[in-house]
Amino acid sequence: MAYEYVSEKEVKPYRSECSQMLTELRDYLNEEYGIVTQFFLVGSGSDARKLVMRNGNAPFDLDYNLMVIRMPEEYWNNPQCLKNRVRDSLNLILRRSRSRVVRGGRFSDGKDSTSVITALMYTPSILSQVVFSFDLAILAKDEDGTYYRLIHDKRSNNYHWGGEHQPSIISGKKLMPLSPKGIGMKSGKDINTRKICILNGRIKAIHPI
Repeated sequence: MAYEYVSEKEVKPYRSECSQMLTELRDYLNEEYGIVTQFFLVGSGSDARKLVMRNGNAPFDLDYNLMVIRMPEEYWNNPQCLKNRVRDSLNLILRRSRSRVVRGGRFSDGKDSTSVITALMYTPSILSQVVFSFDLAILAKDEDGTYYRLIHDKRSNNYHWGGEHQPSIISGKKLMPLSPKGIGMKSGKDINTRKICILNGRIKAIHPI
């Protein structure tokens, strides 16, 4: 099947639903766990681009980044705990959400993918089908403005912060898309081979060990 653009009219209500759920997630993480975050729509679905595509009649998806601004030190020291906390919190919200776009549509629990949490929306019929999905990546940055994505290496079952070899750029309140080539390591090194200096719950500097 050929790829085609999805109209803004079709994308907008899904984007609105995701924004509402992620706002709840942001507030819940802050109130319950002291994890201060902000989310950004990125990639082709962002307001700046509006170039969402899909393959024929296949469902389309939207991509979001959850930027960690401040959180207790225990989460910096344990990326697995952080991702599980975010995923469990998101699942609470997904389970009680009712779609206004797809009548009877329900989201699955978020799936722990390598670099994102993936949520799928299913139709309510017996032969349930995926009609939409969104991905949520967890990011942090150091004092130089370099962005790091929380990665779950499935082969080793190891959670770590992976550096972006082409950092995202903040423009106003929008977080521009990450490199489409995926996860790269700044200067060929992983954040986990460096010493992380933390001040007030933020990554302040990353130095070679």
